[in-house]
Amino acid sequence: MLKERHHAEIEHISIPDASDYISGCEGEVLFISDDEALLEKAKSKGIATNDPQKMRESYTKAMEMLKAMGMNGVKK
Repeated sequence: MLKERHHAEIEHISIPDASDYISGCEGEVLFISDDEALLEKAKSKGIATNDPQKMRESYTKAMEMLKAMGMNGVKK
C-alpha cells in the first residue's frame, strides 16, 4: 500500500541484513518490522518505525470508521 498510494520506494531485506542496513541508512526511512530488537535499534538512531500488526489494526479501525460514516466502498 505504501508503494501504490504514496509512490514510496520499497526495499525488502532479510533479518540478518537489517541490522547493517539500520546502521547505515538515512533518517528519511520508515522501517517496518515485527522484530522488536531491530525496531528498538532503528528508533535509537532516530528512524521512524512501525510494526505490521499495529499497521493492520490501524487500517481495520479506519475501515470500520468509514463504514460507520456510510462509506462502504460502493462507487457511484
